[in-house]
Amino acid sequence: GNSVSSGGAGGGLYCSGIPTAMIVGNRFTANAAANGSTYGGAIYLINCGSTLQITGNTFTSNQSAHGGAICCYTSSPTVSSNVISSNQSTQDGGGIWCYNSAPQVVGNVITGNLAGYAGYGGGIFCWLGSPPVINNTIASNTAPYGGGISSYNSSPRISNNIVVSNSSGIYKTGSGTPYLGNNDVWGNVSSNYSGISDPTGTVGNISADPHLASLDNGIVRIRSNSPCIDAGSDTEVQQQWTDIDAQPRIQGTHVDIGADESDGCDYYTITFSGDPVYGIAGGSVDITAHVADWDGNPVSGVRVTIYIADGTVTHVN
Repeated sequence: GNSVSSGGAGGGLYCSGIPTAMIVGNRFTANAAANGSTYGGAIYLINCGSTLQITGNTFTSNQSAHGGAICCYTSSPTVSSNVISSNQSTQDGGGIWCYNSAPQVVGNVITGNLAGYAGYGGGIFCWLGSPPVINNTIASNTAPYGGGISSYNSSPRISNNIVVSNSSGIYKTGSGTPYLGNNDVWGNVSSNYSGISDPTGTVGNISADPHLASLDNGIVRIRSNSPCIDAGSDTEVQQQWTDIDAQPRIQGTHVDIGADESDGCDYYTITFSGDPVYGIAGGSVDITAHVADWDGNPVSGVRVTIYIADGTVTHVN
């Protein structure tokens, strides 16, 4: 982890006046723009062009006053397919902070971020801008105002997002009119919406358990019974977009809500029981595989493949 001192910006990377660049496939961990009025724990952008891309990176445990992971100051990059998790701001924007900017925030997993005392936007904070916020999964973030998304004097386009299990969902203050379409905003602790009318039941907005595979274990793919499948707006999606696993964005009748596009696979827990055999070449052991869904219900008809250290493969039916 790197650190810049009081009043600094960009604990990991500082970009000023760059018209185009690609920041792709990196891991930003434990960087800090520390103390005072600082910006961008991992990345700080100022006066950067709209063709700059921040794609396929992982941001973990970064910290600053504004934008624990990413700070966009009069900059409008594409921020797509990143995992932004467990970052912290002492003031606003635990994950992403943007001022007078319209970054395209698309297909990210934004979880477990924190905006500090009296702060806004645990996941995303928008101030004076109209960023498109599309097909993200925003979960388990915390802030006094807008645990998921906070909009201040802004008109973000918020579409096709899962916003669940945050300290609160979507918060609006000041002027501006956020657009809300085809989102699943559900199970946020204090409120799903604040400062703005609840749009559930209109413009494709729903409020239902998205059936994430295992949020507690950081697995935010949607299960095959998710109400988010085929529930998004196709007009928000560009043809070349992929989901968080680099799979095609539309696989069913319509695009799914959230960062994951269901491919029909489901997710299970597997436990084994039996008597182990140690150190016997050619030895055998009888084991039983117990398969359950993430709610703990037994599942039958699943074939489990086990890869042994010596390269052999066996199957448990």
